[in-house]
Amino acid sequence: LNNDYGAKNSDIQKVPQVWSDLVSDTMISFELADIDPSGAPTSGITRTQTNSNSFGTDDSVKFDDQGGKSAWPTDTYLNIWVCNIGGGILGYAQFPGGPAETDGVVIDVQCFGTEGTAVAPFDLGRTATHEVGHYLNLSHIFGEGRGNICSDSDYVDDDTMFMFTTGQKERMQATLLGPRASLIAGQLNINV
Repeated sequence: LNNDYGAKNSDIQKVPQVWSDLVSDTMISFELADIDPSGAPTSGITRTQTNSNSFGTDDSVKFDDQGGKSAWPTDTYLNIWVCNIGGGILGYAQFPGGPAETDGVVIDVQCFGTEGTAVAPFDLGRTATHEVGHYLNLSHIFGEGRGNICSDSDYVDDDTMFMFTTGQKERMQATLLGPRASLIAGQLNINV
């Protein structure tokens, strides 16, 4: 995540020359939380046993009483839930302005990280990069409607996502100075 947001990813050289001047270091970095909401030391990772085999996009993964894990305070933590989503969904995120109790990012377990359960072609961590972009107020270039995604969308495999533009950087930074300003008032914490 930090490599992608900092334009330090190992495949940044794949950017075609014609677009190389558009590559931008977003100046955004992430850290796992080291203090939990009650003030106790933490690794920033919670593991939740559940009887649910799969979660959909109904946000049930975000609630203790529905087999998931309730969010840490969303004004000071970026919550990321990793689970089996099902239905071929790689991940989803809540844009700024939604309900606090569901605010955050959900990533399918087969699309999270670069090793372990991550499966090609979504094994470079780019699903999290993409969804955190939505959390920081980036829209799809084709809008949020679901047109013919085969010919007019930006849905691609991990190995072809490798840059943010200056405009995207500016939009995400404006979000961190606007609707998500409480995240940087102290320090951004990530609960996975």
